[in-house]
Amino acid sequence: LTIFEWTRKLAPGHILFFSLENPVPRIQPYWDPQPPYQAQKLSISEPEAKKEMESLLIKACNYRMVADVPVGIFLSGGYDSTAITAILQGQQTEKLKTFTIGFYEESFNEARYAKRVADYLQTDHTEHYCTTREAQEIIPEIPFFCDEPFGDASIIPTTLVSRLARKEVTVSLSADGGDEMGGGYPKYPLAIDFMRRIQRIPEAMRPPAGKLLRNIPAGWLDRLMHNPAAGFKRDRISELMGDSRVTTVKIMDSLLSRVLSDAQIQRMMKDSGPANPPCFGKEMLQDSQLSQLDQMLLADYLTYLPDDILCKVDRASMSQSLESREPLLDHHLMEFAATLPDSLKIHGGQKKYLLKQIVHDYVPEELMERPKMGFGVPVAAWLRNDLKYLSEEYMNPHDFERHGLFNLEFTREIMQEFFSGNKNYEVIFWYLLIFQMWYTKWMD
Repeated sequence: LTIFEWTRKLAPGHILFFSLENPVPRIQPYWDPQPPYQAQKLSISEPEAKKEMESLLIKACNYRMVADVPVGIFLSGGYDSTAITAILQGQQTEKLKTFTIGFYEESFNEARYAKRVADYLQTDHTEHYCTTREAQEIIPEIPFFCDEPFGDASIIPTTLVSRLARKEVTVSLSADGGDEMGGGYPKYPLAIDFMRRIQRIPEAMRPPAGKLLRNIPAGWLDRLMHNPAAGFKRDRISELMGDSRVTTVKIMDSLLSRVLSDAQIQRMMKDSGPANPPCFGKEMLQDSQLSQLDQMLLADYLTYLPDDILCKVDRASMSQSLESREPLLDHHLMEFAATLPDSLKIHGGQKKYLLKQIVHDYVPEELMERPKMGFGVPVAAWLRNDLKYLSEEYMNPHDFERHGLFNLEFTREIMQEFFSGNKNYEVIFWYLLIFQMWYTKWMD
């Protein structure tokens, strides 16, 4: 589906055939990530698995270095980009060109970690610290280059690092797919833990407990759970407790990924309109025999990667005329990882376990161990201060009334909560702003 009527996307792993003799296009798949997950798990020791994965990593990285133009690497200092950089730099005497974007807001800044890795591996490293002014220049371009409303704010630093790299290279390697391959996102163990907690409650008691939870005031729940998001997600937790067919994929989708619940979406929309397509996570793998972890990894391979991560990298890099390549999405590597037991993906609470053991052979462990940071940006702080003019330009009642899609009372509530500092409303505020900017660009 796309937001434009009469326009569809070609699904990932599919090829379209079209000829003048037969104007009806034919579509067929050429690769599918599901069979490797459904295959029997390998009976393999950790040393054997490590050796095979490293061999596949080396082949995947070398294959994507084949070019008649300069090639660089996006380096964040995390395990995925470090694995690619270390493997490639270890095989050549010429210094690789690596690129990093940093932020002056320390909680979002990965640049210092990337520089430590670059110094150790002795790459030709370039870093650039992003200013609010540079963000101001990127944000208005997002609706144009993305074609559709695109809500992942990390497209801003991705565009900036692509611009930085394009000054010296025309091809750059990115390190997306490592978290989906090795269970690297925090949401995976969180969903498994939440599932375990639900299962401790007798099945007959779960629906009444869910209803009781729904009657606890949100503020009380926040204080009780010591979590400011507990009250905001109260109804979703209640719904999951009453679901007799709850899965980790549903938990990951409803509780850990979605910004708004179904009830909140109904409040936001002025008219219900046509029924929304069913949420992918609720329908997929309902009767799957896969492990809880593999269900979530496969769900992200089929949705989060193509619809968010890869879309972001593609639009950001191509907006700067830079070709981006993804070694960790090599199909041989993915197929092997899919057949590994869960214990080699998350082991003793350590995520991406096997990949980390490989990286530690190239880079000292003490150089790598730090809290996981997504490729985020301090966009909420910018929008409350220097970029506040964007909300004034695109999000006043008149702007929302032009299309009449949203309930003005709810949009006012979102804006009030956002500017009061409520973190629960930061992402939905950004989504609304991006939608308004897209509408102005494409529909007015």
